[in-house]
Amino acid sequence: IRDLVRSRGLGDVYKRQPLMQNSYTGVRKAPTFKSIIRDVENENGDIINSNTTCFYRRDLDWRGLGDYLMYKYLDKDKVNVYSYGCSDGSEAMSLAILLKEGYDYKSRKFYPIYAKDNDEFILNKIRSSNIKMYFSDIDNVDEYSYNHLGRYFEIFPQTPQDESMIAHPTYELNSKIRYSKANALKDVHKLPSENTVLMIRNIMPYIGTKSQQDEFINNVITKLQKNCVVIIGTDEEQMGIGEKLENSGFVKTKLHHVYETVNK
Repeated sequence: IRDLVRSRGLGDVYKRQPLMQNSYTGVRKAPTFKSIIRDVENENGDIINSNTTCFYRRDLDWRGLGDYLMYKYLDKDKVNVYSYGCSDGSEAMSLAILLKEGYDYKSRKFYPIYAKDNDEFILNKIRSSNIKMYFSDIDNVDEYSYNHLGRYFEIFPQTPQDESMIAHPTYELNSKIRYSKANALKDVHKLPSENTVLMIRNIMPYIGTKSQQDEFINNVITKLQKNCVVIIGTDEEQMGIGEKLENSGFVKTKLHHVYETVNK
């Protein structure tokens, strides 16, 4: 990566950055279905949650996840994959790259990945193929793609003072993901009930009120029936979502944050 950066004219500016993505910090009152660097305020203007997204967020064993999904769905011709609160698509792209590089043509059954968010601003950034990547993001993508970063992104440095670069996802990557605007509370009813992988990672604080959060998770539990997987984040674990899944017919796998249905 150092050689890549120097070839693009950044020279000694290279340095590792914290695992974070995007500089947008728009604030919403009672936001719904959003997962980007932004603060959530209560009615008094107090910040009650702040979240970030990045490539290959380290609270998940990504390579273990890839092996698990390939084995679980070994005899299936098609697997439905959804990423709710997709933000700038970092996690949807992380999974797409992981599966492609690790399993090549065998990963075709997982595409396209349906990445959904309720924020038109960030979706427009994705549609313009204009996302921000820090050096930690670039390192992670290069690692998980087995040094094939250029297969998935064109990197454009900004000024030497900037701590990030602009990245354009290539057709190879974009063709594996379908981005769309959606509200989780309504869209969950459209999920296929069999052979579905649902990523709901650190979006719960953005779904609104406690009753709306409960409604959403209850609908997930009701909708996903046979041979399904739910992948949650640290926020969801801390809010007791993992425990609720286990109490509602799901089994916690050996992977942290990953739950699967038992035939209901």
